[in-house]
Amino acid sequence: MNMRILDNRFESEGVLRESHWSILHAARDNELSRPVHLREIFPRALAASPEVRRYLVATFALAQISHAANEQIISHRKADDGTIYVISDAPRTLSLGQLLKHYQDIDLPVELSLYLISQVAHLLSEMHDLRDQQTGKPLALYHLGLNSDTILLTENGGVRVIDFALPQSGELKTIDKVAYLAPEQIQGSQLDRRCDIFSLGVIAHELLTGKRLFPRQNASELMATIVRGNYDLSALKSRVDKRVEAVLDDCLTLRREQRIANAKDLAEKLDELLRDRLVSPDKTIRVFVDKFATAPKLQSYSDKERQIVRTRVFTRADLEEGTKSMTDQSPNDQQGNRRDRPGQETRISNVPYGERFKRVKRGGFGGSKTVLVLGIIAMFLFVAVVAISIKKMTQKSGKDAISSTASEMKTGKLSTIPEGVSVYAGDSLLGTTPLTFSAREGGMLTLRHECCPDSQVVANFDQFDKAPVRMMTVVEINSSPVGAKITLNGELLEATTPHRIAASPSDTLQIALEIPNKPVLSSGPVALADIASFSATGYEATRLSGGGFQI
Repeated sequence: MNMRILDNRFESEGVLRESHWSILHAARDNELSRPVHLREIFPRALAASPEVRRYLVATFALAQISHAANEQIISHRKADDGTIYVISDAPRTLSLGQLLKHYQDIDLPVELSLYLISQVAHLLSEMHDLRDQQTGKPLALYHLGLNSDTILLTENGGVRVIDFALPQSGELKTIDKVAYLAPEQIQGSQLDRRCDIFSLGVIAHELLTGKRLFPRQNASELMATIVRGNYDLSALKSRVDKRVEAVLDDCLTLRREQRIANAKDLAEKLDELLRDRLVSPDKTIRVFVDKFATAPKLQSYSDKERQIVRTRVFTRADLEEGTKSMTDQSPNDQQGNRRDRPGQETRISNVPYGERFKRVKRGGFGGSKTVLVLGIIAMFLFVAVVAISIKKMTQKSGKDAISSTASEMKTGKLSTIPEGVSVYAGDSLLGTTPLTFSAREGGMLTLRHECCPDSQVVANFDQFDKAPVRMMTVVEINSSPVGAKITLNGELLEATTPHRIAASPSDTLQIALEIPNKPVLSSGPVALADIASFSATGYEATRLSGGGFQI
C-alpha cells in the first residue's frame, strides 16, 4: 500500500483503519492547511454490498444537515478505476470511550452527561427523519453501531457522532461492540430507529455511573444477557434523581414497543431535565480534550512511492445510476465472473485448423487463395476499427479532462443573516457578505461576525446557493448576586442567572432582570451586535467578549 495524493490537494499520511470494503486514511488538505479523513471505498465492495451503498447514501444525507454534532462531509470523489473517496473534516477529538478510562480521576457532572446524550439524540432525530431529496420518501437511516467510541468531544467544545450507517464486519462480534447492541439486533429481527435509542441508553448509563451496564463476559454470554432483559439499573439510584432514572429505563426496555418511540422525544425529555442546570458545557469539554486527547496511531505505508490519483465529483445521482447498471446485469455476467446462463450453449470445436481450411475449400469458397484474400481484408478492417476507436477514446478523454477541470471551480453567491459577515478560505479573507466569488467544489469556508469573535461557522461551499447562512452566537447572562429572574422579549423564562441563550447578531433582544430587594433592570430593545453597555439605577452592564454581558 502506498500514499495517495488526490488531485494535488488531499495527501494521505497514514492508515487509521482498514476493513474488507474500505481504508480510512488520515490526510492533509494542502489547499486549506487542515487535517482531513479520506475514506477509500473499493469498487468491488460497492458492487457487492448493499450496506456500502447505504453508507454512501448516509454520507450524502449528512451533507444536508447543519447540526453541530454532525460529521462534516467535505466532498465525494470518484477515480477512473471506480474507487470512491469520501472526504470529511478531522478536528482534534476525544472519544467517550477514552474519557471513561479516566472516570475515577475526573468530575463528570450529571448535567454534562445528560447534555452529551441530548446532543446525540438531536442529531439522531434529524437523521432518522430525513427524506430523499429526489423522491421525497423516508431514507430510514439508522446508526446501528452507536457505542462510546463513535461519540466524540471536539477541541472547540462540541459533540460529534461518527460512523453513521457504517457497514459492520467481523469486529461487530467483539465484546466492546456487542455490549451496545439492542436485543433485536442480536436476535436478527427487523431494525428501526429504536435500536439507536437502546444503544444511547447504554452509553448514558456508562456516562452517569462510570460502569458498564453489561459486565464483561464472553460474547455469547453477553448476547444472552441482553436478550433476557431485566437490566440492573441500581447504580443509577445514587447518582441521579428519579426523573433521569425513568428516562433511561424507557430507553432500555427489552420490548421496543414500550421504548421511547423516537430520538426527538428523548432529546426533548433531556432538554427539560437540563433546564436551569447547565452552565458552559463547552468549557468543560475543551478541558477534557486538552487533557486526555492523544494523537491517533497511524499505520505507515509499506510502499514509499506516492500514488497520484485523479478524480471527479461523485454525486448522489451518480450513485443511483451506478447501482441501476449493476442490478441490470446479473452477477454471472459481471466482469471476471462470466458464466453460461441455463439453456445457453457454448460450443468449442476440437477440429484442427488445417482440417477446417480443407472443409472451407470443399464448401466451394475457392480454395486457399480465397481464404488468404479474406484474411487480408479482415486484417485491414480490424486495423481500421482499432484506429477509429483510439481516435474516439482520445477525443472523449480530452472532453472529460476539460469537463473535470471546469467542474473543480464553482461560482456562487453567499448571503448571511445578518449581512457583513467575514468569509475566509483558510487564512485568506475573501470579503464580507453578501459576496459573489469562485471556489473549488467541496471547499470549506469559515464565517465570522465582528460582534462575536468567539463564534464561527464552517460551511460547505456546495450548499451556499440553497439558503442564507444564519450566524448564531451564545449570549451568556450573568448577574451579581446570581439567581436573578430573566424576562426575555417580554416573556418570563423559567431559568435564572447565569443562563445561556442562542441568538443571531441581528436579533433584537429586550432583557429584564429582577434581583430580590433591588429594582428591576431592563435593557430596552437592542440588537445583539450593538450591545456595548447599558445602565439603570443602581446597576451597570458591560459587554463581554463573545457576545455576553456582566451586570
